[in-house]
Amino acid sequence: MISIRPTPAFLRRLSSATLAAAVVAGIATPVIAQEGGRITLGHARILTNDSIVDRQDRWRTGSYTMSVIRGREWTGRPPERLGELLEFRFHGEAIAPRAISVPVAPGDRRPVGVIGLGLHSHISRGAADIRLGADLVAIGPQTGVLSFQDRLHAIFGYPRSAIQGDQLGNAFHPTLGAEIGREAVFAEGIRIRPFLEAQAGAETFVRAGIDMVVGSYGEAALMVRDPVSGHRVRSVQTAPGGGVSVVMGADVARVLSSAYLPPALGPGPEPFRSRARLGVVAHGARSEVFYGLSWLGREFRGQRDGQVVGTVSLRMRF
Repeated sequence: MISIRPTPAFLRRLSSATLAAAVVAGIATPVIAQEGGRITLGHARILTNDSIVDRQDRWRTGSYTMSVIRGREWTGRPPERLGELLEFRFHGEAIAPRAISVPVAPGDRRPVGVIGLGLHSHISRGAADIRLGADLVAIGPQTGVLSFQDRLHAIFGYPRSAIQGDQLGNAFHPTLGAEIGREAVFAEGIRIRPFLEAQAGAETFVRAGIDMVVGSYGEAALMVRDPVSGHRVRSVQTAPGGGVSVVMGADVARVLSSAYLPPALGPGPEPFRSRARLGVVAHGARSEVFYGLSWLGREFRGQRDGQVVGTVSLRMRF
């Protein structure tokens, strides 16, 4: 007789996968039942890259996030019922050591390609807005992200990669995430939104922060957050007016674990992770141009300094 004895690590992975599957199933069930009346309400595309700023191709070097919002209608606030307003999310990211043209130096982080597919529900409770959801995050050579980055470098004349053989191995990480925030008018033309965020899976952390908008950007709109830079951009457009707005924010996270920084294969994560951001957006009824900068604090033990990344989001309707 063959006996199989699951290890504690296997049981933890199975538990996480089961929990993530349960959350996805709980959100997806009403989607299947109600999809007949559901339409695409909006979308967001966010590109973040350190080459936009310092051209160093290091650490959180590049990412692309796309969100598609599906629901019955948008009234200026998320509905109260879970599963009525859904965000289908794709996230791809290249994480690198300090230099990609030479093998990884001792004490530096290992490179890794990341691809995530997620389903999130946006709801409101009183004056608060809430996001709940799950992602399946794949890492390693199976994603093809670092190979794709190297091909782009060859096309545009950037340094070629010498880190392909150093990247983290293939793995899947079911990931749960939630955010709650409450927007308030601070002064005429100025809105602030304190928020709390928690995630368990590919990276496990709790985060607290604040966002601020000077101008009308995001009024009565559904905003989605870029996971790398922290910037929030509009995904469902409502107000017909436009103008130029300034956005800013900051947050700090208590990091409990990171699949991107396994201590057995290199430096482990810093216990605290900080971000600060500033952006400008020109927005109208049919177009939107967003550009922002984000300072990302040290993420792994031994990292000597932080980095600055740029974020771009464009919307054109013809």
